[in-house]
Amino acid sequence: MPEILAIASLYRTIQSVAEVAATIGHGYDYVRRRLKLAGVEVPRQGGRRLKHRRTAPPDEDIISRYTQRFHTLDRIADDLRVSSSYVRSRLDTAGIPRRPRGWRPPQEDQPRAKDQARLWPRVARRQNDRMNGGTAVDSESSAVVVGIGALNVDCVVPDRAAGRVSPLLAGMNAVIGSPTAPGTERRVSASVIRTAIEIADPLRRHARPGGSAYNALVALAACRLGLRLGYVGVAGASPARVNHTRQLAGLGVDHRFVMERRELAGICLAITTGGDRTLITHEGANIYMSDHIDEHRAAIVDYLAGAAVVHVTSFLDEKAAERLLGVLRAARRRNRRLRICVDPGHVWSTSTQRAVVGILRLADYLILTGVEMRALGRSQDRGGAVVDRLLHRMPAGAVVIVKSPSGATVYRLRDDRLTRTAHRHIPLQPEDVADSVGAGDILAAGVLAAAARGPERVNEGVRMGMALARHAIQHPGRSGFSHFPAMAEHAIAEWAAQHRPDRTHSDAG
Repeated sequence: MPEILAIASLYRTIQSVAEVAATIGHGYDYVRRRLKLAGVEVPRQGGRRLKHRRTAPPDEDIISRYTQRFHTLDRIADDLRVSSSYVRSRLDTAGIPRRPRGWRPPQEDQPRAKDQARLWPRVARRQNDRMNGGTAVDSESSAVVVGIGALNVDCVVPDRAAGRVSPLLAGMNAVIGSPTAPGTERRVSASVIRTAIEIADPLRRHARPGGSAYNALVALAACRLGLRLGYVGVAGASPARVNHTRQLAGLGVDHRFVMERRELAGICLAITTGGDRTLITHEGANIYMSDHIDEHRAAIVDYLAGAAVVHVTSFLDEKAAERLLGVLRAARRRNRRLRICVDPGHVWSTSTQRAVVGILRLADYLILTGVEMRALGRSQDRGGAVVDRLLHRMPAGAVVIVKSPSGATVYRLRDDRLTRTAHRHIPLQPEDVADSVGAGDILAAGVLAAAARGPERVNEGVRMGMALARHAIQHPGRSGFSHFPAMAEHAIAEWAAQHRPDRTHSDAG
């Protein structure tokens, strides 16, 4: 029934059975039958019927994906929605040698302990020497940066399909039953997300492992800084053959606290229009996060207490926030030097749940968009007043980072006065943006890298994250990540050369 309503809504918007058929990827008669079931009268039209034809992906897209370290032939076929034999033939035509079946990244590509000691001596020393209330934390079994967040299969509608998104959103609203505002996240059932993905299929959406904290950790791992990384979450079964634990293992990320479930994984349909990212999400196996924490609470607290930085992103399930608040407080009590970074997203920014408020007040780094900042303010106050109230409720030395299309601004309190440091760049032209989903998570990766080095490095981390994100969104998927190591090395060299303090100015708002 939701699919029939969606087709009916599309038809009312487009007023053409042929165009609806082309949009949803089905035949003309299929659309007419469903419109009849919906009680929609369709006048008979003469002329030829428009049949849907899928446009083959360009050869350069296949080649650029395959030449990245972690892109296998089967994964490219899944992402581009073509057969493996088609991908194989394109690679053969281009003369690209194929990797053997079962190929995995070579061991020398994984982060090494000596790299960490060389690039991050202060972190290594802090990990080895940290004492918390007389109890030593085992640094050999702990990660330096730990991500905690939902693990989803991201179904991404390419930015270059933006001109065809309006009918898609109309169909989504019909399926969901109420309008979905741009720049927000909407929680839906499994049946609704399947219908939404089917509607989006003709826009050449592609599936990949995702989740906000996951995206940040993947970007940080791609920088190859030698940091030990870890993840805490719940991975479900993916209909797109996306395996989070396998991906994390391939990147050298510790996934001992990633629970695997047979239930459907979380699924998120991401649509970008006018710079706003709209998310339609089914939580799937992520609903078991509270059970995961209950079962392994002591071990997870030990694991987080042994880290330098913990990056937390939102869950749709309210019980997960309650359990997370408990383990974060316990980890902070054991390790007073633990830095907590929170990216609340739309879900937690609009939540009034006490546990969510408690998590935000634990944050040393709070990463927001302008929309999320205003939602947290719960009023019509100017942004400066909202941030000022947030910082007065957060730990001493905390910072709030507000993202915008033109850059990011870092807010903090100095002598009880709000100060800000603006980092600006010239936005890319729409035609230069290939895939902007996850750009904010890549910026967070730069912040995490800086936080692991020292709390005073946050501005350098924002600049590094902005550079990485600007580069990544010009390439489809994660194909631009191959340049991250060189870019990160350059950023670190600049950090070492800079000894002057950040220049700030008072905010009158």
